[in-house]
Amino acid sequence: EWLAGVPKCGEYKSLPAHFNDRVKPEKELRLPQLTLKDPEQVLQRARKIVQDTRDHSLSNDLTPEQTFSADELEQLYTAFKW
Repeated sequence: EWLAGVPKCGEYKSLPAHFNDRVKPEKELRLPQLTLKDPEQVLQRARKIVQDTRDHSLSNDLTPEQTFSADELEQLYTAFKW
């Protein structure tokens, strides 16, 4: 979940296969072992906080162009093939 152009919470996942020919990491990323007792609950709570904050600060009348920067829109178009 993003708020004000900054990632606030979420899950790290590998990039989709269609990015493999465009993105080459400089080194392998090794994440520490997850040791939370209920990581899904922690993530759900964090997402709810971000969503509530975002929903409160945004009007339903905003267009995608008002919500996202040109770079973000381009990334969305590329990722979802609009």
